[in-house]
Order: sequence, then structure tokens, then C-alpha cells
Amino acid sequence: MGPRPAPGAADRHTCEALMPGKSDLATLENGQLRASVQPGLGAGLTRLDWWHRGAWEPLLRPLSGPASDPEQLACCLLMPWSNRLYGSSFTWRGRVFHVRPSRAGDRQPLHGDAWVSAWSVISQGSDEIVLEFDARQHRPLAYIGRVHYRLDASRLQVSLCIEHCGDEPMPYGMGLHPWFVRESDTQIQFNSKSRWEPQAEQPPSFEMPLHCGDRNHFGEPQRLPSGLIDHAYAGWDGHARIRWPSRGLALEMRATDSSNHLVVYSPPQQATHGFVCLEPVTHRNGAHIAADPLVQGLVELRRGQHLELEVSLVVTSDLI
Repeated sequence: MGPRPAPGAADRHTCEALMPGKSDLATLENGQLRASVQPGLGAGLTRLDWWHRGAWEPLLRPLSGPASDPEQLACCLLMPWSNRLYGSSFTWRGRVFHVRPSRAGDRQPLHGDAWVSAWSVISQGSDEIVLEFDARQHRPLAYIGRVHYRLDASRLQVSLCIEHCGDEPMPYGMGLHPWFVRESDTQIQFNSKSRWEPQAEQPPSFEMPLHCGDRNHFGEPQRLPSGLIDHAYAGWDGHARIRWPSRGLALEMRATDSSNHLVVYSPPQQATHGFVCLEPVTHRNGAHIAADPLVQGLVELRRGQHLELEVSLVVTSDLI
């Protein structure tokens, strides 16, 4: 989905914004799904659970309380870009813009600034919440971020929006970064055309075409490799599935057209009992320094335009 005019301020603020403390949690529940949101740390999720066989089953890597670091969360919001900003700078319309890392200890800016910042609660109900991040004073990417979490029967709907507020047009991207529970028999499935091979902290430079039957192609349900998987899949069709056969559960991920890249990450020590990340993102890793960043998924926004991404997670019983 390309840039669109942004809603007016009257539409943006449906009630007076609340500023929770960093460790405060907001709980959403509808009897089937339960989610905890931490507004004070990136508006991320600390857990997502499904009522199954008389108990709450974690779908995402659960956290019993609030997180102190965003990488402890069960799900993060990535904006105004995904993955690393290689070289801590980017060139746009002939100008070079430098960006500092958002966290001490990071060698390069990672996932933007929204995931490490406090968000305001705009509205909240028992099964939905709207939060906003005011980054209008940030440079060079001045924006307002918004997220709407909503539980609907067996579905968690996550709606993300970035509105550009700067004077000059700027490139934007976004994504969702969930840490799914990974067990010894966990399987994933999705269709894509190629994948970018990682190079540690260097930008990916080799794109490998994928074909049915290729061991790196997940067109049919299959277990993850026992070693590291850390790849950006391109030409993704916006649908993915994760299965937990021993638990009799499956989850369908569906993303809007603005996301045609899927990052899959799981380190080797997580192969038996740990996590796997399936991250729907709007651009490939290293897009800012590509020959044509817009071809690689970044979207240029002018003041008042916005970029949207919707992702739904739908839980199903999978007893076959």
C-alpha cells in the first residue's frame, strides 16, 4: 500500500492521551485470546495466549511481567524502518542523513526508534487499544506512529500507520516482529520467490531464487533448520502458517499488500524449546543503501501522507 493522505488531528485524537509508566501493562481479553501490551516500551506485546483445552496456551514467547528491554518482548513494532540502517546513514534526494543508534551498545541503528520509546494510550476497551508515538521532533524522520490492536474471536488484528510530519519527503518502512513459541516439532509454511543471504553486520548482497522442492523453500509445511536461520524472503505473498502438532494448534498470519517481505529468524540454540520470528516487513534488509530503495520496498512520504500495514494472526485447532 502506497502513501495516502493522513487523517486530520481531530480524527487522530479520540480521547485525551494517557502516558502510562514504563512498566505498566494493558490487558486485552475476549475469552479466547488474551494479550498484554506495554505502552511504555514500544507499545509492544509481552504475551499472546489462546484458551485451549482448559488452559491459556502461549502463542508468542511469554513474559510474566513487563520487559526492561524491547528484545525481551513477545512482539515489537518496527518503524520508521526494519532491520539495520547500515553505515548509520542514508542518502535521499542527494543529501546524506546521519542517524544515531537508539540504544546504547548498538553499533548501528536497529528497527528505528518506535520500539524503544514510550507510547501514549489514545483509547482502550476490553478487547482493543489504540496507541500513538509522537516523533514529530525527531530528525531526519519526523513522524507520528499509531497502532491499533484488536481481538476478534480467534484473531488478533494489528494495524500500523506512519504519518510523515517533516518538510522534506523522506523514505519510510515498517514491520511487525513477533517471537513465536518454537518447539521440537514446530513447522512453518509460506510462499516466496527468493531470499537474501545474510552477511553478519554487513548489508545482504546476494539474492537467491527459490523453487519448489528447494530445502530453503517453505511452500509446504516443514520444520526449521537446526542451525541459524536469519533471512529476508522477497516476493512473499502475505500469508504464512506456523504449526505446533504436539499441541494441536496452528496460526495463520495474513498481511496486507504493503508487506511483500518476510524476515525469518531463529538462532541455533532455539531449535528445541525457544522461539522463531516471522516478521512481515515492507522492505528488504539494507533497502536504504540499495541502488533503488523504492524498488526494494521503501516508500517516500510527503508531509501529511502515511504508510499503513495490517497484520492478522488467526488461531486454529490443528489436530491432523
